[in-house]
Amino acid sequence: MGARLGARGAVRLKEGHSAEGLGDLAEVLDAYYRDGDLAVAPAATVAQAHLGRYEASQAGSPKSDDDPAFPTFGAEAYGRASSTWVPRAGPIVAFYMLGTAFHGIGDDAAARRYFRQAAEAHPQNEVDSAARPLAISTLIGLLGSASEDAPEIERRFTQFLVEPRGTELNPLFASRIFGPDHPNGPVTDALQFQRLIERVERSMAAASAGDAAFWEAEMLAGRARLAVARGAESGAIARLWNQALQRALPETNPRIIVAAALAIGFEYAEHTTGFRHRARFQFECLRGAELNGTAPGFLGNNLFRFWSQLDYRRLSENDLQTKHMLVDSAHEMKRAGVREETAAATMVLLLARLFQHHGPATDWAKALLQGDWGELPEDVRLRLATD
Repeated sequence: MGARLGARGAVRLKEGHSAEGLGDLAEVLDAYYRDGDLAVAPAATVAQAHLGRYEASQAGSPKSDDDPAFPTFGAEAYGRASSTWVPRAGPIVAFYMLGTAFHGIGDDAAARRYFRQAAEAHPQNEVDSAARPLAISTLIGLLGSASEDAPEIERRFTQFLVEPRGTELNPLFASRIFGPDHPNGPVTDALQFQRLIERVERSMAAASAGDAAFWEAEMLAGRARLAVARGAESGAIARLWNQALQRALPETNPRIIVAAALAIGFEYAEHTTGFRHRARFQFECLRGAELNGTAPGFLGNNLFRFWSQLDYRRLSENDLQTKHMLVDSAHEMKRAGVREETAAATMVLLLARLFQHHGPATDWAKALLQGDWGELPEDVRLRLATD
């Protein structure tokens, strides 16, 4: 039965009937991994290879037709399967692949089912062990659309926290839990996101994780995004972003440093106390970009637009150096018609110089300005002369 079912699934995938084809392959893999039916091992081996070929195609990296490890879709491979074949992958990887495939075609009910099976399966090898926190975090991100999901969110995040995992992968896990738009994009389903945040917070409160500060920063950023979605007062939003920033500093969570400092330094800048204070948040964004390995071009563009449009009257003595370095330079470059790319790199250098900083961001800016220094107004060049 396994071979016939797998063959039918492969033909359906070949004909473009993804839902039906994946359903057939899933039955074969369930029989082997979930039910322990060793008689279907050869068919499960081919089904897993076909699932791998399908996933590679969906990811934009299709397997070549002559790749023996991933036979082309069709019934022939099942007829050639040896009775001694057994799948190489463990159950967690198999169920994770099925969950990913079903999620890709919009069948989130099936996706949740297979991510749950991955979360509950016992790892058979190191790859399985590495895949389980990814499966759990992906499952959490698919929960919350119904109030009945709330207890499972809390339980699964508690399970996630005790899973052996590399903390360097935390940004990946966070993107699976809070969504690919987090922490920068808008919240599209406020009720679902609120359930998610509240239950993750409850789990954190009862746990003692070594990377707690990372996840607290993520949750506070989520609170800030949720406040925006619910139309909260801008001062309240700025305070949430500031709390997220404080938890993320100094190097705990670079992506939240970038998002929070960007929000306070630009979008909610009216809640800062002066030019220097505002520039400090912008500088934290620069440092976060360096820690994150992100080119600071986005920051330079924001700096140029922000400071060149700023109007001011009375300034405190503490703000004069910032006004001289950032405001005056931005206005001078705008009047001179300096190209935006050149102006952006220059603003990154000026911001770094204001805080006496040298690092990857200044190296990036200097490389970009090679051959273009003469385009800058003389006063701007003088401010950078000792840089």
